[in-house]
Amino acid sequence: MKVKIGWMLVPVLLLALLAVGVLPGCEVGSPNSVVAGANGNFSGTYIGGSNGLMVANNSGAMVESLILSQTGNQLQAVDNNGMLFKGTIGDILSPSGNTADGSASYVLSGVTTVGAAVNLSGTLSGSGTTATMVGVWVEPDRTCGFYGIAGIAPIIPGGTLYIDPNPVVVHIASGPVTLTAKNGTAPYTWNVRPGGTPYTQISNTNGNISASSGESVVYTRILAGDNSVTVVDAAGHSATTYIQQP
Repeated sequence: MKVKIGWMLVPVLLLALLAVGVLPGCEVGSPNSVVAGANGNFSGTYIGGSNGLMVANNSGAMVESLILSQTGNQLQAVDNNGMLFKGTIGDILSPSGNTADGSASYVLSGVTTVGAAVNLSGTLSGSGTTATMVGVWVEPDRTCGFYGIAGIAPIIPGGTLYIDPNPVVVHIASGPVTLTAKNGTAPYTWNVRPGGTPYTQISNTNGNISASSGESVVYTRILAGDNSVTVVDAAGHSATTYIQQP
């Protein structure tokens, strides 16, 4: 069966093919290739474009809508035919620096109503309360574009600031350890605290950090005794890594 695609949808589908690097006969990415630890949420009911379809030419019953649920970096989706898809989403990034915009790669897998295996990969993009889901739908005997749009809660990239590594064990013979703030909004402010005491400083009798600002700092052990290092980003989010010094 041939399905007519709205002319406005064609450029979007072509861009999706280029963006995810999937063409007929090419290998599709797996969940293992997606970075974990997403922030924000793309849950919503996605519907097709101007022709009312999300998939241009799938086997089985037509896919007109998809109810997507996101929990952390885990995705689950059910289409209008009741078929279940599962997968993951990568970290949500904001290339424009606008905290109301964000995009992330995703992968989903499932089957059609006639039992054909499906791998679906592409990009979820949010702007304000509107999200688009663009990708490539791959079955054993066909590859076609995938597109949908939904209303969502606003995306806020950088909402899950963390320090890498965490926790840290620094032995007597260990050298300095570099601590890096990730998934936050620069500039960053750092402090070190001995054993969880409430006051803030960049050095103490157990160890110190090389600076109070910057994306990364260097922690150096001085004596035995636990410490904690905390970073606060420009959006007011904070994260702590715990230093164990036996």
